Amino acid sequence: MTIGTATIAKIADQIHQHMVDYNIKIDRAYSETEELSISFSAKLSPDKNGVKVQTSISFIESRVKDSETSVVEL
Repeated sequence: MTIGTATIAKIADQIHQHMVDYNIKIDRAYSETEELSISFSAKLSPDKNGVKVQTSISFIESRVKDSETSVVEL
């Protein structure tokens, strides 16, 4: 198994496609927060025909922050 320029290009292509696919959701999340973190991962594994490339994207669309306070009388 050799990780060469074709494998690197495929990873970049897939990450680009994630950004295109999730553009609207990313834009919405970005406009609703002070900072947006987007994580990408790439998993490479041997395949009989070459290198299998699997990528993923992760981001939080909205932040949920909630609090409840109660007093229980004894």
